[in-house]
Amino acid sequence: MSEVKRVLFVDDDDAFLQLMGELMQQASQGGWQVIMADNPAEALAALKDHEFDMIVVDERMPVMSGSQFVRLARGRFPNMPIVMLTGHVSDQTRQTMKQEGLEVLLEKPTSSEGFHTLFLTLNELLALNARRASAD
Repeated sequence: MSEVKRVLFVDDDDAFLQLMGELMQQASQGGWQVIMADNPAEALAALKDHEFDMIVVDERMPVMSGSQFVRLARGRFPNMPIVMLTGHVSDQTRQTMKQEGLEVLLEKPTSSEGFHTLFLTLNELLALNARRASAD
């Protein structure tokens, strides 16, 4: 059995965050440890205390946007996969994403099928990153 992957979810919408955490934990069937932070400051503290395999962050948050958070996290963890979630995809968001070196921008899911697709996408990114790491 492969090791458990630790995934950090950052979103200021507490209800969405709790739902996301529960569904991702269930879908992974114990393969993920899901850590949730409802603001960027809490997420930055978690990054100091734990090692993560991936960060999934909301773009629109008060005080610090997802892009600003990514800039800070990317400086400390240049090779960690970071996925931006947003309910508002725009050309500006895509441009900012490219400038920050983000590879993946996904819309927030709004259905059970959407959450399942998100899980499969994130799981594949984790597997891809593990293959890259073992090739180095």
